Amino acid sequence: MYQTANSVSAYTSNMAPTFIDGVKRTLPSRYPDALICDLETLCDAPREMTVAGVGDLLAAFVSFPDWYLAHRLGLDADYTEFPQSLMGPLDEIFLAEAESIRAGSLEGMAVLAKLISLGGLAMSLAHATTPMSGFEHVMSHILDLLAEQTKRPLAQHGTQVALASLIGAETYRRFLTEFEPAEVTPDQCCPSAEVMKERVEKAFASVDPTGKAAAECWADYRIKLEGWHAHRAEFAAFLKDWPEIRSRAERFARPPERLVEILRAIEAPLKFTELTPPATEAQVKYAFLNASLMRKRLTIGDLLIFFNWDRETLWREVWRASETVANE
Repeated sequence: MYQTANSVSAYTSNMAPTFIDGVKRTLPSRYPDALICDLETLCDAPREMTVAGVGDLLAAFVSFPDWYLAHRLGLDADYTEFPQSLMGPLDEIFLAEAESIRAGSLEGMAVLAKLISLGGLAMSLAHATTPMSGFEHVMSHILDLLAEQTKRPLAQHGTQVALASLIGAETYRRFLTEFEPAEVTPDQCCPSAEVMKERVEKAFASVDPTGKAAAECWADYRIKLEGWHAHRAEFAAFLKDWPEIRSRAERFARPPERLVEILRAIEAPLKFTELTPPATEAQVKYAFLNASLMRKRLTIGDLLIFFNWDRETLWREVWRASETVANE
């Protein structure tokens, strides 16, 4: 394979994203026999593709804690911290190399190409996109679904993911600060299949009146719901061990200010209105509220639903905070 841009972390992955009834799904593929990264070619790639490559990797600061929480709740037995070790301190690396990446130098393209390759390998070695794809990617997939159904072009994947990561980072900051296990009533955290199926169908009816998108989403989501019900013991342990779990999750997450610092340093978009084409606040809100209904992987978005958070209020707070940090 000849890589022509530092745009996504999929070049070394043995998985491929595709649309099924308008819904993004990841299917098995094969490794390339070899990956050629010619630095001069990467330097000549459109700048927006290089920016997108950085953005695709910033997902780690939401996907890593998502993966860890899913593991502690019993919904992902394949969790390992090897991808974190493999990738290294991404935020520190990006800030140290931001000038060379922004300038499109050979050195900057070499660093980014290595990180992108390691991101793909991290997913392949985990046999899932989980290490580099969490709540932020599902929000991006929802925005793609909205675009696909209205025949609009898709925004640059990594740049859209980066902005969704800002939303995810702010969501994590509030969840890790405000979640109180003592306030949780476990019996009220396990909605029935009937309730959630109706919720999925209602959520996607306005996007796809044929019902195909909703059916595809429910086929995946019900697997997660069944797992959630089956692991009540892990849920009880999660509540009991929350102080230790929170401390660990905080190590993987980053505040949105840190992500904005990186994006600003490489002169990347900081707002959804800066995407091409732009996304409206209403579209991003729809993605925030409904992303978790799309697939079987548990993310912070699911916990907001299961723990009965006031997500409308949370959305307003998260959006306002994200806009504020982008304007500073």
